[in-house]
Formats: sequence, C-alpha cells, structure tokens
Amino acid sequence: MTLDRALGALWGLALGDALGMPTQSLPRSGIVARFGPLLAGLEPGPPDQPLAPGLPAGSVTD
Repeated sequence: MTLDRALGALWGLALGDALGMPTQSLPRSGIVARFGPLLAGLEPGPPDQPLAPGLPAGSVTD
C-alpha cells in the first residue's frame, strides 16, 4: 500500500512536469498566444522555449 502511494505520487509529479514543460518560465500572455487558454495534452518544447527547447512531448525536466 505504501509503495503504491509512493509510486502514484512520483507518476503524478512526472506527468505534471511533462504537461508544464513546454510553457515553463514563459509569461502567461505568451502561453495563451501560442497554445490558447488550455493545453490540449502533451506538447513538445517549442524551439524558442528558454529551458526546454525542442524537447519531445512528454519529456520530464526535473
């Protein structure tokens, strides 16, 4: 039970990181201009992304 909870927490953290990767460190106005008000799913890192340029969709950065 404890192992399942620990693994679930790690999977959740990794998924959240992968979802936020293409937009990290970008201003909200730039995110909305490029992706709209809500991301549709896992997106690749745009070439001009300052922290994760060109990373494939679903990449974990932390």
